[in-house]
Amino acid sequence: MNLHADLHHVIYALSDALDLVGVDDIAHGKRVGIMPVEYGKVLGLS
Repeated sequence: MNLHADLHHVIYALSDALDLVGVDDIAHGKRVGIMPVEYGKVLGLS
């Protein structure tokens, strides 16, 4: 069985989960999730 997922959606789902478990700063998880994606783009990763 092959499983394919859009990494962007996975990161957002994880950041939403982090926001639900008590991170005091709203959208902190999303900002933290976006940073590695942008780093990957700079490094030429897809």
